[in-house]
Formats: sequence, structure tokens, C-alpha cells
Amino acid sequence: MKRPFKALLLASTLALGLGLSAPALAADKVELSTTPQPVQQTIQQYLESAQVTKVERTTKDNKVVYDVEAKRADGKTTTMRVADDGKLLELKRD
Repeated sequence: MKRPFKALLLASTLALGLGLSAPALAADKVELSTTPQPVQQTIQQYLESAQVTKVERTTKDNKVVYDVEAKRADGKTTTMRVADDGKLLELKRD
């Protein structure tokens, strides 16, 4: 009876350990006004008059980035990724 319990305990421990070893990734919706000033400046510079519809703060490997979606006057979408220091990492216009 002890042997199946030990096997179950070992399997559970391994499964938990594998889950914890994956890189941390968490995304939270945030208000544009709560992002750092350099991030806000970059967003304003590249989006001009587009209406921001979503901002998500993502942390991966202890680095923070902001994913932004916006609608332009023509109805098309612009997405961008901005580092915590305001550096533009990615810009896509549909």
C-alpha cells in the first residue's frame, strides 16, 4: 500500500515542479493613465489621434511590456508593444 502512495507523491511533485519551471507570464488590463510616462509618450507619438481601446501589462522573465490596441479614424486597428522604458518594440497597422 505504501508503494502506490509514493508513486503518486512522486508524480505529483514532478508535475508541480514542471509547472513552476515554466517562464512566468502574466497579463493584466490597465488604464493608459497608469502606465509609466515614457510608455504614454511613445503611445501618443505613434498612435496620434487613434482611440486606445485596450492596454495590457505583461510580465515575462522580470521584464514588463505594454500591449496596446487602438482604432484609427478609418476604422482600422493599430497594435503596438512598448517596453517599460518607452522603447517601441513592435508596431502593426491593419
